[in-house]
Amino acid sequence: MTFGVVAGERSIFKRVQKLPAAHTITLDEGTLYSPAQRYWRLSFDNEVQASDDEWKERISDMIRESVSAHLIADVPVGAFLSGGLDSSAIVASLADVTTEPVQTFSIGFQEKEFSELPYAAAVAEHFGADHHEQIVTPDAVRDLDDLCFFYDEPFADASAIPTMAVARMASQHVKVCLSGDGGDEAFGGYARYSDDLTEAQIRDRIPTWFRKLALRPLSVAWPKFDWLPRPLRLKTFLQNVSSDPAVAYANTISACRAGMRSQLWNPTFGDSVRNYHPEAFVEEAFLSGHRDALSGMLAADTNFLLPDDCLTKVDRASMACGLEVRPPLIDVPLMELAASMPSHLKVRDGSKKWILKELFEARLSD
Repeated sequence: MTFGVVAGERSIFKRVQKLPAAHTITLDEGTLYSPAQRYWRLSFDNEVQASDDEWKERISDMIRESVSAHLIADVPVGAFLSGGLDSSAIVASLADVTTEPVQTFSIGFQEKEFSELPYAAAVAEHFGADHHEQIVTPDAVRDLDDLCFFYDEPFADASAIPTMAVARMASQHVKVCLSGDGGDEAFGGYARYSDDLTEAQIRDRIPTWFRKLALRPLSVAWPKFDWLPRPLRLKTFLQNVSSDPAVAYANTISACRAGMRSQLWNPTFGDSVRNYHPEAFVEEAFLSGHRDALSGMLAADTNFLLPDDCLTKVDRASMACGLEVRPPLIDVPLMELAASMPSHLKVRDGSKKWILKELFEARLSD
C-alpha cells in the first residue's frame, strides 16, 4: 500500500522470498537454505570532475557501446518508442550502429493530451524506422485478469496496462526489443527531482530546531489538498522540509502515506503492523548514495523503485507475450559512469536530464 509494489525480498506468499537485485544464493550439497549475498552495489561516492564536453563524449560513447552490445541476437531486434527522450535516444543510437531500418513500437491514447504518439511517429520518421503504433482504449481493462495472473502479487503501477499492450504488439513482429528503462534513474529525469531539490535547498537554510519544533507540528495540522499542483500542496512541502532528507524523499514517493494508511486499516490490522516501517527501504537506499541531495534520490530509485517497479513491470508484461526486453541504459558500466557524474550535469536550473538533452537535441530535431 505504501509504494504500490511488494518491496525487496518480501513476497505475498508465506515462506517465499525473492532474490533481490545484485544478489546470489549458493546452495551446497545437503544445504536447503543459504542467505543471499550481495555481489554489486552502485556507488555514488566518487564524483569525477571533467568538462561538460568531456562528459558528453563519455556518455555518448558508452550509450552507443551499450546499445551495440544489446543487439547481439539470433533474431531481429526492435525498440519500444514512447516519444520521450530515453527511448528516442535508444532509437537514435540504433541508427548509428545498424544499417537496416529499426522496427519501433508505440502505444498511445484517445485523449490527445495524454498521448505522445505524434512525437514517437516523428522520431521514427526522422530515423527511417519501420514504425508500429496502437491506441489503448477503455476496453483494455480486459487485460486485468491477465495482469493479475502474470504479475503474481499486488502491483499498482497503472502503466502496466499499456506496457502489456505494447509488448503484445511488438511480439507479433520481433522476439527482442530494446527499451529506455533506467534513463530517468541514471540521468535525473523524474519531475519530482526538481521539486525535491528545491525543498532540499530550503531545508538546508532552516535551523534543525525550527524545523522540528515549529514546521513539523504545522505539517500535521495543515489540511491536505492532493488536487492542487505540487508547488501549492503545502502539506507535502511542510512534511518534507521538516524531515531529514531520506525521510522526506520516502514521503515524496509514497503512494499511500502513514496518515492515510492508519485511516484505512481496521484497528486490529493496524496494531499488527504498528512496528513495521516500509519507508525504511527508501531511507536506507537514499543514505547509501547521499553524496548530495540528487544522488540520494537516484540511489533510492535505482536500488528500490527501478528493480521492484519499473523492471518488474516490463519483465512480467513482456515475458507474458514471449518477448525479451533489454534496457541498454542500465548496463553496469553506463550506470557506474552516470553515478560518478556531477549532479549539476543531470538536473541544471530545473532542466532534467540536462546532459542527455544536450547530447541528442541536434540528433532529434529537424
